[in-house]
Amino acid sequence: MNLISKRTKFKIHDISDMNNRYILLVAYFIFFTLGESFSQSKELKTADKYFNQFNYSKAVERYLKLISENKNTYYATNKIAECYSHLQDSEKSIEWYLKAIKFPDFDYHIYYNLAQELKKVKDYEAAHDYMQKYLELSGVKPHEYDYPLNNYIRLLKEDSMRYEIYRLRINSKYSEFGPVTYSNKLIFCSNRPRRTLVSRDDVMTNQQFFSLYEAQIISLNELKDTKIFANNLKSKLNTGPVCFNRDQNLMYVTRNDAKNKKGSSNLDIYTTKLSKGKWSKNLERIPLQHSGYSIAHPSLSRDGKKLYFSSNMPGGYGGMDIYVCDNKNGFLSSPENLGPEINTPGNEVFPYIANDGRLYFSSDGLQGLGGLDIFFVLPTEDSFSYPFNMGYPVNTADDDFSFFLNEDKRTGYLASNREGGKGEDDIYAFRIIKQLDYCLLVGTVVDESVNKPVNNAQIVIKNKKGLVVYKLVSDPNGGFSIYLKKDRDYFFSCRKKLYKQLNGKFTEVQMMEKNILQIELSLQPK
Repeated sequence: MNLISKRTKFKIHDISDMNNRYILLVAYFIFFTLGESFSQSKELKTADKYFNQFNYSKAVERYLKLISENKNTYYATNKIAECYSHLQDSEKSIEWYLKAIKFPDFDYHIYYNLAQELKKVKDYEAAHDYMQKYLELSGVKPHEYDYPLNNYIRLLKEDSMRYEIYRLRINSKYSEFGPVTYSNKLIFCSNRPRRTLVSRDDVMTNQQFFSLYEAQIISLNELKDTKIFANNLKSKLNTGPVCFNRDQNLMYVTRNDAKNKKGSSNLDIYTTKLSKGKWSKNLERIPLQHSGYSIAHPSLSRDGKKLYFSSNMPGGYGGMDIYVCDNKNGFLSSPENLGPEINTPGNEVFPYIANDGRLYFSSDGLQGLGGLDIFFVLPTEDSFSYPFNMGYPVNTADDDFSFFLNEDKRTGYLASNREGGKGEDDIYAFRIIKQLDYCLLVGTVVDESVNKPVNNAQIVIKNKKGLVVYKLVSDPNGGFSIYLKKDRDYFFSCRKKLYKQLNGKFTEVQMMEKNILQIELSLQPK
């Protein structure tokens, strides 16, 4: 994977940190969450039934009743916290997670969930403290957690002048997401009411299921004539989001399977072909053998050789993970998990592979401003770099997801439930004023007197404001590496006991010229 962070490989199957908004977006399946050993009473079965049907308000009532009767109190306390998270009430979710960690022998993964909720209310100091407790107990220490969260947030907001964000009139008071362009139109998902003879509502939200819509693109932030897209693709449940091949005659569609005997429905990906100006209503499920889990959010590489998607299939690192399949003439290889550098104990969703090979996605498990943040990874010789947060205002303390970039690589669309929106989730247009580019700094620390590597040297990198950006330690061969933003200067110090401290500078001019910059830091013995 990358040259910096060697995150320990681990598996966690019991974190259910998906909030109410994007349960709609990622699945209709039952999550397996933190529990304790007990024979289920009728009351507990009823509470869990409501939870698994996404009726969180009713579930809270039942769990509270269990607590009042002193039954399954730890389990019920944790489930109440999860319910309030799904109901978008972070304050109450925090209140109940704090109660849960007071129980003896509580599951330390609750620290992770608690930190996520604290970020949503912008209590970054407390979020950092609880995340550190989780990381200490899990034995995992990703590179982005090497310094206080408040510092990290300040660094993310430094990029606020890189982007312009525009509201769009196509949004409704309901939910819109999954934007993608097709033939000078914007295609997206919405659960706005439709005029139909029979109204089918989602039991979770009491709103209609998601359908595909189109709007004519007049300019980046001016769209009109919103209407149903490909009406013959409508289904009884959710349809979308979608992606297209380069020729725009093949479409990959996320949609629900038929409900199973338990009343739940997984997401799957289908294809449909364009023939004589119409999309075939005979959709074909992509040839991946699976059952009992979801695959969703397809994104096809420009050459059509790679298909990326999200899934909660067994063997992942958290809730939803990102996978890739090789695509050879419609035949797909076995899904490959993109690994623990990208996938976390949380959820990674809505992958989008850009024409230049950058992979964009949303995560609530990586360090960010709160909720889902949009990240990207750079293509490397054999894989991808570690993830980079796109910063504010692309990201906010709320959910930011379903990123799409236009052919010009400077404009595009995303979805968010940020403050000031018109509905539950809105689509926004964006313009990149200054591209976020990185240079890979590959260095070696050597003893100047004998020209031999120096291990365990401490390298601290700061920006021009004196804020610590990275802290590194040279490896047994004296090596270190880190990605730095190209368009700024950095100041560094390198020191080790028995050597004189070395101070220096990495300049914008140096990094703009190359994607990989190799340097040598020579320490003088005292």
